[in-house]
Amino acid sequence: MDIGFVNNSNTRIGNDSKSSRNSQAASASEQQPPKRTDSLELSQESRTLDPIEAKIASGYYDKPEVMRQIALKLSLQLPIESL
Repeated sequence: MDIGFVNNSNTRIGNDSKSSRNSQAASASEQQPPKRTDSLELSQESRTLDPIEAKIASGYYDKPEVMRQIALKLSLQLPIESL
């Protein structure tokens, strides 16, 4: 049975502790995430959306009577397009 080589690279097999320590130290320094310095400031206008989001999450707008009121308001405010 003839066994051929898979690749022709100069790959070392064994424990070369000095080179493995260097490569581990280099990879450890590369893997550290950068420090975050971003911040977020919400405007007063965006804070007024919180009650609306709470109503959406609670299912308030899924009630049939609320849907009916919304549909009525939309139909009054949006022009009917002629076909």
